[in-house]
Amino acid sequence: MKEGGIDRDESGKVIAIYNNQQRDGQEILAEVDPAIVEYYAGLQKRVDEYEVKAKLLEIDRLSIRSIREYLSSLPDAPEYLKAHEAAAIQERAKLK
Repeated sequence: MKEGGIDRDESGKVIAIYNNQQRDGQEILAEVDPAIVEYYAGLQKRVDEYEVKAKLLEIDRLSIRSIREYLSSLPDAPEYLKAHEAAAIQERAKLK
């Protein structure tokens, strides 16, 4: 018989909850309201989405500066982009 607790798949998602109860000699899963299962499935989906969004933010963080530097160096770059790059240079200088 399994110990009471939670079984997870390879990705860490909950696949079963055990409570060590037995009925007619057979182990049973904890009886859980379907609304609770649906609620936690929704939470897992949100966690998965936030992980993807965090990865996208990291990619953006790593690439935006180089794109801005490149574009602002072009002869026909918009003035607002040149101004943003100049402001970024001034702020980075404060860190040195």
